[in-house]
Amino acid sequence: KEVLAERLLTRFFEHMGHTIRGLMSDIEAQTLTPLDTLLRFIDQLPQRYRNQAQDSGCLMAAFSYQLVSDMPALRQHCQAALNGWAAYFVPYFQRALGCDATLAGELAQMMFCQMEGAFVVERIDDKQALDTQFRHFAHYIALLAQQTRHA
Repeated sequence: KEVLAERLLTRFFEHMGHTIRGLMSDIEAQTLTPLDTLLRFIDQLPQRYRNQAQDSGCLMAAFSYQLVSDMPALRQHCQAALNGWAAYFVPYFQRALGCDATLAGELAQMMFCQMEGAFVVERIDDKQALDTQFRHFAHYIALLAQQTRHA
């Protein structure tokens, strides 16, 4: 059971990584400002994910409620994936907001927390929670950028 779950998670993380990097590559080709690049990514990720996902929801979220607590190796696998995604976005947040690596890492983690929570809400409520959460997150980032410019 654990080996199967590990393989499924690996496949899911590879797919999500490809989706994230592909979207960011497409956006970076548009030569936008660092802030606009980040905001466009946040805006477009929900639709890109839906276009490429076979089923709505996140495998990691589904596993985390039952399997992760019983299987420490899966917890470590999920933790490594989240840390990797957050690290990938640290430079994007730093360039967009002119902030240090600590805040950038916290914002990257916040983005993925919102995404995972929205996946769970969509499974339960079948609404566009991912779109709503990412729209609010984009507004928050824009406000932080505005505050940084005036500081």
